[in-house]
Amino acid sequence: MYLAELRDALLTARGIDVDESTISRTLHRRGFSRKKVTRAALERNEELRNQFQLLVGANLTTEMLVFLDEAACNRHTFNRPYAWSPAQKRARRWDFFVRGQRSWTAESFEQYVDALLDEMNPYPMKNSVLVMDNAAQHHFDGLREMVEAR
Repeated sequence: MYLAELRDALLTARGIDVDESTISRTLHRRGFSRKKVTRAALERNEELRNQFQLLVGANLTTEMLVFLDEAACNRHTFNRPYAWSPAQKRARRWDFFVRGQRSWTAESFEQYVDALLDEMNPYPMKNSVLVMDNAAQHHFDGLREMVEAR
């Protein structure tokens, strides 16, 4: 909420009319600070994410990793970029990440991966581990076998 909205809410709910600077000082004294909001996907599973990070950190070097992501852009939203949160804590808004329309199909993606694999090396050499997100077109029969066969 903006300070003006907090002021209006105080006036409506409690009949208290204060200046926005008073609200700001009070928030600061209570340990809140205004900062840029970090967006996190609602679909994210923190436990699986932590397990993956431990696995990668313990077994792989950065030189081994190749990240695959087809180009797309997020839909622009009108969500506010700043928020108040306790000091030393991120201002986080959980949000759905809606992607723009893509022309990728499972077939065209399979061809893309096939060409990419031609440029990769056997494990555990440099550029030997393919990392991709969980997009729908990444789920086609034979993908794992195709990658592991190289």
